[in-house]
Amino acid sequence: MAKKDNNIPLLLLVLLLLGTTVGASYMWYTERESRQDCKETVTSNEEDIDALLFELTSLDVAYDSVEYLATALGIDNRAMGGSIDSLKTELMVAIQKGQIDEQTINALQRKVNNLVIQNQTLTQEVTRVLAEKDSVELANISLREQNLRITAEYATLETDYNIQQSEMEDLNTEYSNLETKFTEVNRMKAQDLSLSFLNKRRKATKRPKFVDFFNVSFKTGENDFRRGETLDYYIVILEKNSNRVIQSVSSGTTIMNGGNTVNYTAKISLRYDGSNKPITVDIPVDSKVGGTYEVRVYVDNTMVARSSSPI
Repeated sequence: MAKKDNNIPLLLLVLLLLGTTVGASYMWYTERESRQDCKETVTSNEEDIDALLFELTSLDVAYDSVEYLATALGIDNRAMGGSIDSLKTELMVAIQKGQIDEQTINALQRKVNNLVIQNQTLTQEVTRVLAEKDSVELANISLREQNLRITAEYATLETDYNIQQSEMEDLNTEYSNLETKFTEVNRMKAQDLSLSFLNKRRKATKRPKFVDFFNVSFKTGENDFRRGETLDYYIVILEKNSNRVIQSVSSGTTIMNGGNTVNYTAKISLRYDGSNKPITVDIPVDSKVGGTYEVRVYVDNTMVARSSSPI
């Protein structure tokens, strides 16, 4: 639709050019009638004067047909219009004064020919600029269509991307949930953790001065997923009032519990068979006891149980 509209100036130019002959004939007739008033002063070259007057009138009409478009397109044509008017005046003055001879007619003819060439050049320039304008408009239409297509494609891609992002977030959430469940399923435990105090005959006692051993007992719980693994349990016994860790022959330090350094009292390594295995360890006291003691159990780099007991 845009291309059709852009051809309107060209169509206008054609229609105006088609009207040149009619307009020129009318203006020539008018000029000729005006010239009849001074016919008594013209004694020769009648046909040449008529031809020159007709040609000049035709040129004026042709120029009028292209002048508007030239002005609208920004093409400078002021000198052209002024030259035509000046030449018409010169011809009419010469006729009125009876100064028409072959030399004058030839001079005027040369001027008319020059103006005809200028008008042809102007018409060609108008045609060229209109064609360029039409070409530019077509290019703009193509660019607008391309831009609309790119915008639509971008919107589609953006929608697809948002959908993929949403799906990825769902997958990440699902993976995180599965990872948590997997960790929970695979994590070992320390069930029924207890701390008691034993005398030198490994009998339970509540009398601080007769305590020779700390007794720690717990159960691993069942976990068939961990069958055949070697598990390391770290046991920490500390005095609650001072946080002093009880030392033994298997005491040491390791990195666990979220990357923290932990001093442990004893370490137990076992080949796990997947069953609910009971574990009991007696740890000799390293000094006199008294107060409340806490026991913690670590496995898989995580504290899995804690308990406290006073004496």
